[in-house]
Parts: sequence; structure tokens; C-alpha cells
Amino acid sequence: MFEYTVRLTILIKMWFDVNDNWPGEMDKLTQKQTKALASRIQRNKQVKQVKNISKKLEKPRDQQTSIRSDKASFKSSIEQKLSSSKFRWLNEQMYTQHSSGALKMFTESPKLFSVYHQGFTLQTQKWPVNPLDRIISHLNTLPADLLVVDLGCGEARLALEVEQKVLSFDLLAVNSRVTACDMRDLPVETATAHVAVFCLALMGTNILEFLTEARRVLRHRGELMIAEISSRFEDIDKFISSVEDLNFKLESRDDLTDMFTLIRFRR
Repeated sequence: MFEYTVRLTILIKMWFDVNDNWPGEMDKLTQKQTKALASRIQRNKQVKQVKNISKKLEKPRDQQTSIRSDKASFKSSIEQKLSSSKFRWLNEQMYTQHSSGALKMFTESPKLFSVYHQGFTLQTQKWPVNPLDRIISHLNTLPADLLVVDLGCGEARLALEVEQKVLSFDLLAVNSRVTACDMRDLPVETATAHVAVFCLALMGTNILEFLTEARRVLRHRGELMIAEISSRFEDIDKFISSVEDLNFKLESRDDLTDMFTLIRFRR
């Protein structure tokens, strides 16, 4: 401590020399005063060190906001990936089993149906074109007094955006516009509908039963509209031929993008 005090005294003298304020006589600054000054300087130094450490530990408010935002974004990303994963699994289940199996699965676990449609909605946001928009545009060119049946309707958006009366059907009803049923057994009278729509809804190992039921409810010269993922068809010409075998006639085929195909038949 004495050695530190001597060095400090020399530094103080040097400062006064530079500023022409040194009293000239060392005994005017007593040893006790020197120690007190040294102690004060040491305390100030320690306080300054603590403040510097605190500043380093404290993150700026905008940085804290950025971290919270990053965490929220990461959580949202994980939730979307999990939702997409569940959607893909459910999608596969619906494509690879009989419709009665899918109906049983969703009836026993209605939450799965909600998860499926949430995943479906996320998928549609990534599409360059939504085939349902094309179907809506087409229907809005037709007379308003027609009856349309929307098969595998999901949330029944079609019923909200066309002028015609729409009967909306799906395995479970997600809202009041939807009637729950198996697409192979529709609660619709024979030869009453003018248009039948399957928009990304031909799912299951018994889709020919769906198409046969659609033919039953359609009037003579009624229209069948099918929108599907193009890759779904191993041989689209063979698919068209199998539909024509049910006494439908091909009217048009429109490749909306590399991803979707819209096919129109007449009964």
C-alpha cells in the first residue's frame, strides 16, 4: 500500500507540474491525506468497473426485442413444420384407404380432421394458383338458378363465393354450411344437381364409387368438374377413359400449372 501511495503521489505531482499548480512543498500534502485520496480514487475505479460490467451484461432494448421476435419466429416455424408433417401423414391415410376407413378415423378423432384442414390451408398459401378459384370463376359465368354439389368441400368456401345454391359435403362438418357424409352415399335426390365438383377431393381407394354417386345426383347434361394434382395421375388419359366408362363425356382438360389439372365432363 505504501509503494502504491508513493507512486500515486508522484503522479499527482506530475499532474500539478503540467498544470503549474503544484504547491511546491511535498510536506503540504500529508501522508494521511495522500492515503485518503488514493482510497477515494480506488473506490471510484471500482465503481466504474462495476458500471462497465453492468453495461456489458445489459442488452439494448432493441436487441432484446429482436431476440424475442426471433424466438417467436422460431416457435412459429416449428409449429408450421409439425402441422405440415401431420397433414402429409393424414393425406397419405386418406389416399391409401377406403373412404369408410377415413370416415371412421375422423369420426373417432375429430381433432385430426381439424389438423388436416389447418395443414391444407397452409399448403394453399404456397400455391401459385388455387384450382378452387378457377372453379369459382367458371361457376360465376353460369346461371344463378343452378344447383351445385361440392363434394369433399372442406370449409365450403365455394358456397360463399358463387351465386348458385351449393350443397356442401365432407367426411365431417367443420361449420354449419357442411353436411357430413361418405361421398359414396350422398343425401341428395337422383338427377337434381346441375354441377358436381371434386376439388382436390378424390381421395381413397374407392374413388370410382364417388364418381358413380356424382353421376346419380346429376341431371342429364349435368357438369362434372374435377381438379386434381397432376402428379396424382399415373396415366391421366387412362383416368379420363375410366370416367367416360361411367357414361360421362370429356368436355375440356386444362393444365392450370405444372401442379394442377382441371377436367370437365358432361353427363
